[in-house]
Amino acid sequence: MTARCLCRRLAREWLVALLAYALLVAPFGCQLAADLEGNVGGDQLTTASAGLFVNSAALSPLLAAGRNAAGDAFFVYGTRTLDGGIREIESLRVRTAAGEESFIVFDQGRPAYAQGPDGSYVRITYDEVSAERLTGSAKVYDAATGQTQTFSVNVDLRATAAQVAETVTTLTGQTLAVPDLPTQTGKALSAALRINIDSSLFALLVVPVVLAVDLCVVVMGQVMAAMFVAAVAVTRVAILAAFAPLFLVAALLGDVLVRVEYVPLWEVFAELPEAPQIDITIK
Repeated sequence: MTARCLCRRLAREWLVALLAYALLVAPFGCQLAADLEGNVGGDQLTTASAGLFVNSAALSPLLAAGRNAAGDAFFVYGTRTLDGGIREIESLRVRTAAGEESFIVFDQGRPAYAQGPDGSYVRITYDEVSAERLTGSAKVYDAATGQTQTFSVNVDLRATAAQVAETVTTLTGQTLAVPDLPTQTGKALSAALRINIDSSLFALLVVPVVLAVDLCVVVMGQVMAAMFVAAVAVTRVAILAAFAPLFLVAALLGDVLVRVEYVPLWEVFAELPEAPQIDITIK
C-alpha cells in the first residue's frame, strides 16, 4: 500500500468515526453527559454513602476518604503532583462510627508513627534505609501506664504483605487485612466496580493509596511482630492499641474499593477533619 493510499484510508476512517460520534452524541448528548457526571449505578451520593471518594478539590491537602456501610471512615492527607496525582501521602486518619480516632503519620513515604484511640503510640526511627531492608528502633508508649519501651527492628522489604499479615494474625490473634487492588482498567474496571473516575485518575490517585497501605502492612506488620515477641504481656496490650489504625485502615480499604467516586469531599462527609498533628518530632 502506498503512502498516499494509506493516508486516504486513515482519513476515511477518521471521518467515519467522527460522524458516528456525532450521531451518537447529537440525540443523547445531554443524557450521556449526565450519566458521566452522575453516579454509576444511578444512586445519589449522600453523607452516609459508602465507598472510596477522591477529592476533586485539587488544592486541598485532604486527598481522599473512604467510608464503609457501618459508618467507619478514613481520610488520606498529602501533596499532589502538577498533573493532579499523589506526590506523597503524609498521614492517614481513621474515625470509627462510634467516634474513636487513630492515625498513622509517614516520614518520606515510610510509616513512622501510629497512635491508637486511647493515646498509645508507636514511633519508628529508621537508622538504615535501602531498597531491600529497613533497620532502626521502635518505641511504644502505653497510655494506660505512662510507660515506654524501645525495641530493635529489622524490616525485610521483600516480604509480601500477605506473609506479614499472616504472621501478625498468628502472633496476635487479630486479623490484618491485605488491600486488594483491582487489576482491571477502563471499561472492564467500570463494569466490575461502581466507579465514577477515569482510568488515568484511578492510576494517579487510587493506586498510590492502596500501595501506601500495602507498605504499612509490610513495614508496620514486621515491626509489630518483632515487638510483640519481645514484649511482656502488659506491653502487648499497648502494642495492639498503638497499631489499631493499621488494622482499621487495611480492613476499611478492602470494604470501600467496591465503589470509587471523584467528587468534592464536602458533598459526602458532614465533617472533614484536619490532618493529624503529633506533639513529638520524628527524626
